[in-house]
Amino acid sequence: MLKRYGYRIFFTAVILTLFNLTGCSSNLDTENHSFVSWQDNYSRLHNLTFFKNSGRLGVFTKGQRDGAAYDFEGLSGGYLLVIKSPLGNSLASATVTENTLALNIGDKNYRDDYAFAMFEQAFGFSIPVDKLKPILLGIPQGKLETDNEGRIIKAQWDGYSISYSGIMQANGLRIPKVVTVKHGDYTIKTSVSSFVLKESLHENK
Repeated sequence: MLKRYGYRIFFTAVILTLFNLTGCSSNLDTENHSFVSWQDNYSRLHNLTFFKNSGRLGVFTKGQRDGAAYDFEGLSGGYLLVIKSPLGNSLASATVTENTLALNIGDKNYRDDYAFAMFEQAFGFSIPVDKLKPILLGIPQGKLETDNEGRIIKAQWDGYSISYSGIMQANGLRIPKVVTVKHGDYTIKTSVSSFVLKESLHENK
């Protein structure tokens, strides 16, 4: 039942949820906030709980390409992901808290205490659902590759190859503009259109 909606659509909206901010973010070339170091930047991102970003994502496999829009919102102890059609209609949503995943697709609700198992059951493809936040914020774990300034540009994490390109600035923080995740024959690429960062629930946008 779930697979007919296509995990590609869900994924496409998920990882394109990355970072472009309308009014709240900018390309590094057009706005220059005070920047201390990448180490300081990553420390602040690790402590970030409340944020919201929107964008588009694409999924590529064996000559096929699918895309969607998405909203990705950080919550206390987890996050909410909403995948939308080009017209803005919700196709699916996922609420993730540690290893618990609740999926909503159409009028159906699905729950599983193990996020990986649930995602693979629903879409026929495994992804580190509970790791999406650090992946999208550009602070993955695993084997990391950095540039001369200490910026993370690549990572190998639990069988997933992750790469980052471009830089966005939002509220004084630097984040990836484009994130690419590869696993087997699949490639997922995200592009951010708006991103709002808050370091506390009551912080003004």
